Amino acid sequence: MPNNRRRNQAEVPGARSALDQLKTEVAAELGIPNYDQVDKGMLPSRMNGYVGGVMVRKMIEYAESAMMQSPQALQSVEAEPGARQNEIQDAQNSVIAAQSYLDQIGGLQSYSTAPPSQQLH
Repeated sequence: MPNNRRRNQAEVPGARSALDQLKTEVAAELGIPNYDQVDKGMLPSRMNGYVGGVMVRKMIEYAESAMMQSPQALQSVEAEPGARQNEIQDAQNSVIAAQSYLDQIGGLQSYSTAPPSQQLH
């Protein structure tokens, strides 16, 4: 029976230290000092989740910025070992959709983080 449990591993080899640094910086921005030394089990799950959520938003911003600066970077993404053909096709479709979206909005300069009801057109 396969082991389907998630593992806390970086997708890119060698990225763990950068992710840990980002986590510490995000926590400090949120007013949690020495996050790398704190027993996370003693913190409320809501607080740990908030740190993770802000990390994800920052990583998405970074990826969007990288895509805008170098659209061909999308073409160099490789499938992870053992990926099924339908997963590869889904990923390729996502890349195409992301590029199309970025083309439509004219880049990140016109991107707004305001809720749709507050965006002015």
